[in-house]
Amino acid sequence: RLVHGGETKDIPTHIRNLLHEDWHVRENALEGLVGSGQHFGMLDKATPFIVPFILEALHDEQCPDCWYLLQGLAVICSHIFIPITSIRHWRLAIQIYDEIIKGFPLYLV
Repeated sequence: RLVHGGETKDIPTHIRNLLHEDWHVRENALEGLVGSGQHFGMLDKATPFIVPFILEALHDEQCPDCWYLLQGLAVICSHIFIPITSIRHWRLAIQIYDEIIKGFPLYLV
């Protein structure tokens, strides 16, 4: 079972709406994935599953909100390195790191 700061049932809809033409729909998706729905970067079980879709959206040259997605990834990255007090958190941080590092070539473009 995935745990997410927002409603986990909304994650697939948010992912589909990342590239929606309507700004308000995209804004809701962004907030749900990397904003308040993600507790502004706090790590949870859904985070490593969200990152690949963010990377895919960033890979799209027509991505209208790349800056926001990159900012969201940066905040998530910063939370990977906060003091980790449990094995569960270490495992989660490593999973998220592994997903984020897959986008490394994309960050250099």
